[in-house]
Amino acid sequence: MTTTERTEFGADAAEAILRRACAVADLEPDGIEILRLGDHAVFRVEGGRIISRVGRGADRLASVRREVAVARWLADQGYPAAHLVTDAEQPIVIEDHPVAFWEGLADGDEYASTAEMGVLLRRLHDQKPPPFSLPRLQPFDKSASRLEHAVIPESTRIFLHSMARDLEAEYGRLEFSLSSGHLHGDFNVGNVLRDTAGRN
Repeated sequence: MTTTERTEFGADAAEAILRRACAVADLEPDGIEILRLGDHAVFRVEGGRIISRVGRGADRLASVRREVAVARWLADQGYPAAHLVTDAEQPIVIEDHPVAFWEGLADGDEYASTAEMGVLLRRLHDQKPPPFSLPRLQPFDKSASRLEHAVIPESTRIFLHSMARDLEAEYGRLEFSLSSGHLHGDFNVGNVLRDTAGRN
């Protein structure tokens, strides 16, 4: 069973959008290779020198614009995070699909250690807040939609919906000791790479 969203936004459609965005950004669409297809289609371009993310639709535009703003802020702070490439204004929007181009690590794909991640996370939290507002963390905002689109038995879906509602209610009762501030929404080993010089 597939959903309309999956049918309309497959690998071939996403690659066609990427090729049009490459033309706008004055990039040669050489060596395109899809890495994964999820909330975004993620591609390797030019042998991995560039990583591109193609959003599923217009509902991804606000989050991609925020990612671009955060990337520029972190670059200004000298923080070792993904850098945008090309002189084109990003994201590039093709038929409501936001496309962004990021510097890839073509020479390495080794993940950082958890100790290195801890150092990076501390550095991130030590940064002064960005000069723009960030949305409040809503850890359950996508759970209902993802469960609806998941290819699972209906009994499992009902159980997981119930569990998600209970967890969301518990989260809403939490009292936090620290003041609010910026954080990384998906800080895991798979999102921190080392290049061949050992830099994160």
